[in-house]
Amino acid sequence: MVTAEIDSVVVTFDNVQFFDNCGDLNVSYSLIDSVQYSCGVYEVVASVTDQFDNTNSCAFTFEVEGCDGCCRSEELFIQTAADDFLLVSQFDLAGNCMVRLTPPTLDECQFITELDWGDGTFSQGMWGEGAFLDHLYGSPGIFELCVVYDELSQNSIGCYNFSLCQEYEVTSDCDLRRSSNTVLQSTLEIMPNPTNGVSNIRLANSEQRIKELSLYSYDGSLIESLLMDTDQYLMDLSTRVSGIYILKVTLSDGQILTSKIVKI
Repeated sequence: MVTAEIDSVVVTFDNVQFFDNCGDLNVSYSLIDSVQYSCGVYEVVASVTDQFDNTNSCAFTFEVEGCDGCCRSEELFIQTAADDFLLVSQFDLAGNCMVRLTPPTLDECQFITELDWGDGTFSQGMWGEGAFLDHLYGSPGIFELCVVYDELSQNSIGCYNFSLCQEYEVTSDCDLRRSSNTVLQSTLEIMPNPTNGVSNIRLANSEQRIKELSLYSYDGSLIESLLMDTDQYLMDLSTRVSGIYILKVTLSDGQILTSKIVKI
């Protein structure tokens, strides 16, 4: 095990020893010796050949830990990036459908670096925790939206990369429907909406059940998230300030529905 004081460290394989009775040995490694490695666990295969071309090999692992917040684990990075993004939509003053994407909760070194909106439009940059991206769709349709996440070391070297794509339908009334592979057929009904207190949230035209319900402010900040197993739920907004909120509902088959709810 090697401890890094920043976000990477030089690792040298000088403790690997080979013994042979046939003369000089030529040793090679599957990873590069004496270079910078960021935090994580690595497996190395060491191969040795003597002067008579006899060969043998062995494998060993090493771990770099103690990095300063970045590039600690590719597995944890993928878990974070795969946690899904939030989409909400509304008409702008010109009558175009504006879709706002808010990323999941990202760590300090994790960013959205590229976004394909599915209509031939691409956005590139570095958007981290608390950011959001807006896009105008000129007409209804089905679009595959793809987001690229990167985790960078503190000297801006790329450590990990992950892409997540989802297919959406933007309807003529600027609502969103989504599925992992097909347009959602389930409908989320909210009555009354607008509301000054309690609204009944239920699924229409669906045999699925609500497994998780999350309430967000319109800027994408999570207010509360509830696990459940029901086909309807009474949500009380009486203590909330007036404004537009976003409901994100996860169904029993993994499908996700989003809808606006207005507190008056």
